[in-house]
Amino acid sequence: MTGRRGALGRVLAVAGGLAVSLGGCGGDGASGTKAQARPVPPAPLASSYRRHCQQCHGLGVAGAPAVGDAVAWAPRQAQGLPSLLARVEAGIPPAMPPRGGCLRCDDATLEALVRWMAFESLNAGANDLTEG
Repeated sequence: MTGRRGALGRVLAVAGGLAVSLGGCGGDGASGTKAQARPVPPAPLASSYRRHCQQCHGLGVAGAPAVGDAVAWAPRQAQGLPSLLARVEAGIPPAMPPRGGCLRCDDATLEALVRWMAFESLNAGANDLTEG
């Protein structure tokens, strides 16, 4: 029984050490750096963005370019807004469904979301790259 208690004590010591060392994650920033905050669109688009886009584009997962990541968006910007809208309309397999899953979004809202993510969230001139 003593061997088991010794092993348990070692496991608890390691777990405690990990907890202490990871305790700074997500804290007040005094003991480390925080993850970069990603922008959110203005109020009229924020609800649709959060519901349909943020899960992938907020973090840059499943092949989606992260909002605010100029390097990831550059090749998409080069295609121009009309091409981006056509791809969003059709969906981008395997992860993005048609219209980005925003089936209730009207065309103007969908265009505004794409424009904001691909251009405006990067502080780029959205009107500079609207021709494909």
